[in-house]
Amino acid sequence: MLEGIASIFHPIIFVSLFSFFMLVIINIFYRILVNQTKAKETKDLIAELSKKMKESQKSGNTEESKKAMSQMMQEQGALMRMSMKPMIISMIIVIIFLPLLSGVYPGTTVARLPVPLPVVNGAVGWLGWYIIFSIPAAIVIRKIMKISV
Repeated sequence: MLEGIASIFHPIIFVSLFSFFMLVIINIFYRILVNQTKAKETKDLIAELSKKMKESQKSGNTEESKKAMSQMMQEQGALMRMSMKPMIISMIIVIIFLPLLSGVYPGTTVARLPVPLPVVNGAVGWLGWYIIFSIPAAIVIRKIMKISV
């Protein structure tokens, strides 16, 4: 079924669309399972504690610096625990759906890059294009969906 849909589009467009839809699905789980307000507050607190720690290090107050560092580590742990469930779900989604593309474009060059890279020599397959497209697309999707974690 996927091969039939893929035959309609150019490989770059199909892999990009496939990647986009997977990212949207994954980020919906992040949006649902993580309290975004709490995550943003935690990130802000971590930034504030980091600033406080640097200032206390500059002034030579090692006790205050250690206290801020300890609290910062606790908050980072809390943020990590918040994102654990959606991260596991994301891995499951990727493990299930990403291999579908390998059946559609086995050993096919999907895109030629304007600048050759050392390993791929300017030609990337479906996985290379998926990675190249996914990184900036994930950032944009997270901004649009207002996801903090």
